[in-house]
Amino acid sequence: MSEEKIACLETSFVSMRPAVEFLDVLDQYPYNEDLTCTFAFNDYTPQEGDRVAIYKIGWSFVKDYIVFEWVSPEAKNTKYSVVFNKHILPKNNVEIYQICYITAENEIQGASSSFQFTAEKQKSTPQQTTASSESHSSVPHFNLQINHEDEIKQLKEENSMLKESLKLIIAGQNSQKTIADEMKELRNAVDNLKIVVDGHKSEIDSLKSKIREGGEEYKKLYLEKMKLEKKLDKVKSRKADSKDDIDIDGLKSIPPFPYINNAY
Repeated sequence: MSEEKIACLETSFVSMRPAVEFLDVLDQYPYNEDLTCTFAFNDYTPQEGDRVAIYKIGWSFVKDYIVFEWVSPEAKNTKYSVVFNKHILPKNNVEIYQICYITAENEIQGASSSFQFTAEKQKSTPQQTTASSESHSSVPHFNLQINHEDEIKQLKEENSMLKESLKLIIAGQNSQKTIADEMKELRNAVDNLKIVVDGHKSEIDSLKSKIREGGEEYKKLYLEKMKLEKKLDKVKSRKADSKDDIDIDGLKSIPPFPYINNAY
């Protein structure tokens, strides 16, 4: 938020008339009795979710209320009242409090003057009578919710916090994009690896099939070899046991033909 806007807000808090104006606010209320809060609507129509809350002076955020009561959206009269049960009122007679009108959007539409709670009911003069009995210039009661300097300081701090939050959000979005890109690359790498593995699996299946086929062929050759060896052993045994076998090495050589010397 710019300093010009903050300055404008500071001026408007002093000059503008609150949309909701609290009436007949006392400077003291007994906390052992119900507190009736009366207020008037100035060009404002109540809506569902509006509420009137009691704050301790020095509060900074709308959620810092102590107790609250709902405002009926049917409260279309100029004046309207809500009642705070005595059992929920703060029992502190030292602190200073005020009442604020809060919309459903958590916007402050009006604030009462400050007051205290006491143990006993005391005579007290209203700090504000009716909406018509005071001029617009007497509305500085609305400024009691937060000191101007504190409010400006708070707005600057909130502005700085919002900037830092925006930076963190942008950084988070960028990191999410980076993570998404990395995940996409990782998925692509996994898909490529799966293709390679499937190819290797096909090659392995083919090798297994060839090994099985080669094993069958080897088995056939081995059986044939065993049969031939058995046949060879039988032949050898028959040769050893046969009496008709002729010892070729013991035969004499055939003599030369006789007519060689008497050729003439």
